[in-house]
Amino acid sequence: MGKSHLEAWLKFVFNRLFPVTTFVPSTHYLLRKLVGAKDWTEYMVHVCDNEDCIGHVYEKLPDKHTWKDNLDEKCPHCSETRFKTRERGGRVFVEPRYWYIDFGVEETIQYMAMDADFVAKRGAGRDPTGPGAGGHYRKGVTRAGT
Repeated sequence: MGKSHLEAWLKFVFNRLFPVTTFVPSTHYLLRKLVGAKDWTEYMVHVCDNEDCIGHVYEKLPDKHTWKDNLDEKCPHCSETRFKTRERGGRVFVEPRYWYIDFGVEETIQYMAMDADFVAKRGAGRDPTGPGAGGHYRKGVTRAGT
């Protein structure tokens, strides 16, 4: 997923899943600022997502400057190369063939859900007649144009 795909995905999630005021960042820029990421490669996980492959998660490399030294690395299941090269403006760029960004959000949510104090305080202070009352986050929520 490139930056433009991530940006489109964030806007989709923001507009569809969070129709009311939320703390979910709506843009790539805001997400990077929130996470404090100088470079996405800190959070990139390289995988093999070839159509004919069962999938493979590659070992993390120290930084993107070592990618060119690993151009020969292949998936042990399907032999697809880990990296691809492309030329732009007379320069050759090395990039992972398939990757995703992992901020550890899933682990954080799981940790919070197992914290009895967090669970007990989670619903405190909610308006029982406001949006989401009655057990569903969309109940009573309307969006312009829908």
